[in-house]
Amino acid sequence: MNGYGWDMVGFGLLHMALFWGLIGAAIVILVRAARGDREGVAVPSKLTRLEERYARGEIDRGEFERGKLDIER
Repeated sequence: MNGYGWDMVGFGLLHMALFWGLIGAAIVILVRAARGDREGVAVPSKLTRLEERYARGEIDRGEFERGKLDIER
């Protein structure tokens, strides 16, 4: 028993810090998920979706112009 067991204290402190760090990280993840943080998720604007539909040929120019005027109001 060289060192009176102090080497085991270091392992205990390391494991305790790791345990509480993981608990803290889990709490942060759960809170962010509950709040609905969605960083990096881009939602296209109405005008962008209208332009995409026009580009795909789903709507004609008249519908595109009416939709654009409607969005700008």
